[in-house]
Amino acid sequence: MVDGDILATSPIAWTTDHAFIGSSTTDAFLCDCVIHRVLRARNSVLSYGRATRTVPLDLFRAVAARDGGCRFPGCDRKVAWCDAHHIRYWRHLGLTELANLVLLCSRHHHLIHRPRWHLKLLPDGNLEVTYPDGTTRTSQPRGQPARSP
Repeated sequence: MVDGDILATSPIAWTTDHAFIGSSTTDAFLCDCVIHRVLRARNSVLSYGRATRTVPLDLFRAVAARDGGCRFPGCDRKVAWCDAHHIRYWRHLGLTELANLVLLCSRHHHLIHRPRWHLKLLPDGNLEVTYPDGTTRTSQPRGQPARSP
């Protein structure tokens, strides 16, 4: 692991078991690697970048705390009935992060994968759903506002 703030001035990294790696070794690793961003807020990871497609439990809990259940307008399904959905699909370079995830129940998760359905998570946490006919509806998060990192 490498701390991004330290990387610019002194590329020192450490292994997952906390053994430090010197700067020349770190430089060699960074020369031919894929860098994954992991964003933390306190003890929770809020962004895994492209490191994983599946939503880890701590990130799912943050999405669940914000959304409080299915975010499809008019749906009242609880968190236990929901999946975390990538708004910008993983295969289209979507990130596994709080700002790109919403909870959808199974019915609505399958529905929005059909052609011409679009979702947009707005900065205030509202979710904008555009139907195939162009109609737009919005839903508000029912849970607690997510904390910023």
